[in-house]
Amino acid sequence: MAGVKLEIEVPEDLLSILRASRRDLETEAGRWLALALFKSRRISAGKAAQLAHMSLADFMEFTREQGVVWTDYTDEELERELREARELGRRRREQRE
Repeated sequence: MAGVKLEIEVPEDLLSILRASRRDLETEAGRWLALALFKSRRISAGKAAQLAHMSLADFMEFTREQGVVWTDYTDEELERELREARELGRRRREQRE
């Protein structure tokens, strides 16, 4: 996936406090950003999963663990999610071939 690299500044001691590597923190920050954008309905679940570098199923599980409710989606929003999920699945299959 081609993308734009974002950079954030964190306190110097944060990695040692969290007992995490820079890569671990980058991964976690990406997942939380994806979750926040999805939760505010700014991006679809498919896009959020892509941003979080997770499968759609794993992202759905992550949202469940965080208490994000999916049931208040409109029919149009659910249709969009399904279309994007199908497209994401198609792209992944093509990448494997």
